Amino acid sequence: MNNICSARTMNLVIMFALLCAVAVTVVATSLMAKVSGSYLQALEDKARITTADLSMVLADPFAMGEYDHMEKIIAAAKTADPDLAYAIIMSSDGRAVATTDPAFKNAKLASNEYETSALKVTEYIKRQGNGGDGSAFETVMPITASGQKAGVLRLGFAANRAAGAMSDATTSVCLVAFIAVLISTLIFAAIIKNWAPAPATTPTA
Repeated sequence: MNNICSARTMNLVIMFALLCAVAVTVVATSLMAKVSGSYLQALEDKARITTADLSMVLADPFAMGEYDHMEKIIAAAKTADPDLAYAIIMSSDGRAVATTDPAFKNAKLASNEYETSALKVTEYIKRQGNGGDGSAFETVMPITASGQKAGVLRLGFAANRAAGAMSDATTSVCLVAFIAVLISTLIFAAIIKNWAPAPATTPTA
């Protein structure tokens, strides 16, 4: 009889632990999806503001042909923002007049549709990264000087920090979930043990 009660108690405890694990997994997955969406949305909002601010700051130096000054501005922006992977300022013919990557300096970036489409923008846009450059997405915005489109600003933004924060958050949530399931299971086991009926005894003659 004792063995039967012990087996039933163990089965109940295991079922309870499994149910808790499933419930916690569902809640944690939903929570992490929302957090991930919030991180990416915050990065996109920051990218929009950064792109708009830089396009305004670069307008006067662009109009005066101060390309070295423009390069210092975008270099400082990249240093200040760890999410900014690269910055390219293109003239109307597609030449990179200033860039954070020396390999692109004075190069004509019009060899494919992705590059030439950047020259056609008339307002702020966000698009997927070109791949292989470490960017999660790219923002493009025209630089206007004296009321006319003088060039184009392209900024690549990486999601490495967001991914790192998500990894840390996932680890923390998993640890807390494991501890919660373990404590709940131990409490449930103790309650079941105390409430379990005492084994029947055979009266002696």
